[in-house]
Amino acid sequence: MNEAPPWGDAPGGADKSRSPRRRLTATSATSIELTKHSRYILKGWFNQQDFVLIFGPAGCGKSLLAADLAFRLAQRCETIHGKRAKGGPVLYVCLEGQGGFRTRLAALAEHYGPAPDFYLCDGPLDLQNPADVGDLVSLVSELKAIAVVIDTWAQACPGAEESGSADNGRALSGINRVRRETGAAVLVVDHTGWGEGDAQKRPRGWSGKWAAADAGLHVDGDIKEGDVQVVPRRLKDGSGFDPIAFGSERIELGEDDDGDPIVSFVAVERDRAYTQTTPGGAQSARTTKAGRTFNDAFHDAITDNGVDHNVLGDRTSVKAVNVRYVREEFLRRYPAERESGDRAFRRYLSNLPADYGSENVNDEVFVWRVRP
Repeated sequence: MNEAPPWGDAPGGADKSRSPRRRLTATSATSIELTKHSRYILKGWFNQQDFVLIFGPAGCGKSLLAADLAFRLAQRCETIHGKRAKGGPVLYVCLEGQGGFRTRLAALAEHYGPAPDFYLCDGPLDLQNPADVGDLVSLVSELKAIAVVIDTWAQACPGAEESGSADNGRALSGINRVRRETGAAVLVVDHTGWGEGDAQKRPRGWSGKWAAADAGLHVDGDIKEGDVQVVPRRLKDGSGFDPIAFGSERIELGEDDDGDPIVSFVAVERDRAYTQTTPGGAQSARTTKAGRTFNDAFHDAITDNGVDHNVLGDRTSVKAVNVRYVREEFLRRYPAERESGDRAFRRYLSNLPADYGSENVNDEVFVWRVRP
């Protein structure tokens, strides 16, 4: 007796309504139209629904970068690292160093201003567990998040064999479910391999996650020693970008109960034109975003309002400008709320690099460039 195959009609034209539902569908190429609607979140880096790996060795600043990107996307900044951005709510799942991360959030708010659409989740999260993934899907959907950051892969896969395909494959399926059901991009912070050479240019462990990634951003260097690079190792659907540099800036947040300063760090963009190191290896303060803004503000302020100034005790006349004019230009340029920009200006002014001079005369502060 001939039986109907499970995927179609029975011989002799049996009723199609009894055929099981197929999960697979197909569309003719002639029916597929080119879409000109931009899908990017950070243009040239990653798009909606992308799976992105941000990876690097311990101490390179990969979590610093991930938090910075998430915070500024949540602020809906128009550009980040020189790239156009389409921001919105962001969920950051922090699975290690939760206490320190809260201090980092305070530092980001101090540096950039508030970000009410940045949401923090401390977990727990196991990407191998369908129930946990379902909770994550529900949370991302509720927040209408455009992106979710998971920090780190290892902590989100507890007990998984590092190079095993079974455990890691389940975790990757969980990530794909989040992307598919919410439309959000999923950014995962990960470590580099244990070996030398090429092992330092790709994430640690199972190769399947690397093959599945839409973008792989390699953070290369030691953030404690100076600037580090972000190198694109994989961009499936991006236009590509040259390696960019970022560094860190110390932010003081008051004092603790013992009177000691509460300190954290934020990532700061670097202009490649300014990434010159001093002989000791430290970066000049002018490489920070505040430093570049100050340089530009000083140039315009002294052009419009510069005066001849006699330096006290030196009998030297210099072209100087009252700092209030520099502050006005600085606040006009600085990409943050005015209060946050004013704090950044005062921090920078209190620690001017050696190529600036300053002097207080009758409660008026004048600044000038020091000739080499």
